[in-house]
Amino acid sequence: MISREYGSFLALGGLITDAPLEKDSGIEKDRCGICLTCQEACPTGALDEPYRLKRELCLSHLYQQDALPQELHKTLGNKIIECEICQDVCPWNKKHLKNPLTTVRNNLFRQTVESSMDFFRLSNLMKLSAMDYMKFMHPYRTAIPYRIFQRNVAVALENSKLA
Repeated sequence: MISREYGSFLALGGLITDAPLEKDSGIEKDRCGICLTCQEACPTGALDEPYRLKRELCLSHLYQQDALPQELHKTLGNKIIECEICQDVCPWNKKHLKNPLTTVRNNLFRQTVESSMDFFRLSNLMKLSAMDYMKFMHPYRTAIPYRIFQRNVAVALENSKLA
């Protein structure tokens, strides 16, 4: 799903209401057209056909699973929570990557990053206690349990030694 205003940086949600609503007959146009940039960039082939995500192959999904196939360890690179390669390469997202939307969560993250650059070193992340992890990550609402976070950091550290 791509919005002219927000690119592919959208989250689906829903509302249940009994309020009378006007029918919206507007049909959004296909903003991808013949573009295959995200499909070509996906390192696992999770986007190997238009408009379909194979969740079981998506790195962002796999980052959260207990079983992370060994053959994907190098593919993770130095990322530990999300992949987002498809978001990064989407032409509709270029303006948002250069000038991110101003939101409460985005502002919170920027402030944290700017004041904590040293904190984000993989070696420091590996030393986080479970309590420190929960304290730090809580505002970002990540669903990744501490033990899986530690595994992801360990894989990223190993990858950094190989680079």
